[in-house]
Amino acid sequence: TRYWRDWSSDVCSSDLSYAAGSADRANVIPNTAASAIPARAFTMSKLLAIDGLNILRRVFEANPDPDATQKAEAASRNALSSFRRLLADHAPTHVLPAFDAGGHTWRHELYPAYRANRAPMPVELRDRLPEFFEALESLGLHVVSLPGVEADDVIATGVLRWLAEGRGDAIVAT
Repeated sequence: TRYWRDWSSDVCSSDLSYAAGSADRANVIPNTAASAIPARAFTMSKLLAIDGLNILRRVFEANPDPDATQKAEAASRNALSSFRRLLADHAPTHVLPAFDAGGHTWRHELYPAYRANRAPMPVELRDRLPEFFEALESLGLHVVSLPGVEADDVIATGVLRWLAEGRGDAIVAT
């Protein structure tokens, strides 16, 4: 299995930037030259793009335990299990595990009240992220998290490019 770091180092940068000069700042594009690798070389490939923080937060919120520390520990363990199951069920050749970096994004420029009513990530869960990322690394996954760019945009950019280059199928898990 070739994971995101292998694919990105071969043919594209995992560093995303806004489309230069675009009036629509929602267009996030890879900051790299076009690939010289023929599309037919990738016809049997399968990309699995995972919105990792969404999975982790959903598992955390689904747990009725009142103790936030125990909820965070269980969420980390169960989300890791979800990642393993996704890998086993889909047998991808490439994996893009994307996570929100947090903070201000281009969406706040378009709509200042963006996420105004959303509760911040619980501190207990945020404190578990480094350990969770290490667990993903132990599975051979390289977490992609870019300041100012949400995981949704990283996934959309990666999947659209993957499909446009004819590399194979793409699966998005959120």
